Amino acid sequence: MLEGTGCRGAEVVGLRVEDVQVTGPYPHIRVMWHENRRVKTKVSIRSVPLVGDALTAAKEALELVKGERMLFPRYAYEGGPDTVSQALMKHLRGFTTNKRHVVYSLRHNMKDLLVSAGVPERDEHRILGHSLGGVGNRVYGGDIAKLKAAAEAMNLAHALMP
Repeated sequence: MLEGTGCRGAEVVGLRVEDVQVTGPYPHIRVMWHENRRVKTKVSIRSVPLVGDALTAAKEALELVKGERMLFPRYAYEGGPDTVSQALMKHLRGFTTNKRHVVYSLRHNMKDLLVSAGVPERDEHRILGHSLGGVGNRVYGGDIAKLKAAAEAMNLAHALMP
């Protein structure tokens, strides 16, 4: 899910089951502030489309946690995202010793895919949870329209994945 969404590790680790929508025209996760997880900034609160392997991973995670409140209950504690990051880094080091290859690179890779796919910067920022600039980009437009645009952008990016 990290690779396929471009989300920060803590954003994925802190997902509740109710934050994951795998049906409908635009499957997505809802990154938001709740009692078990803070978000970095107000603009980090967003819906991120689930496409390809990220959608498959979300569906599998939901199957594994039936009856749980958190999508990743094993890491639903203060410091859980750090524990996940350390475990993923240890796994990554089994494939590369290049110090520039880090788990956070998955987020940067998504940014590169979005740029390479010619996605408008506004949609890149909505997907990655970056500041949207002017009031019009932040305020206007319905949630479904924004999610549709983000899903289309994510499909373009995923088409470029190796």
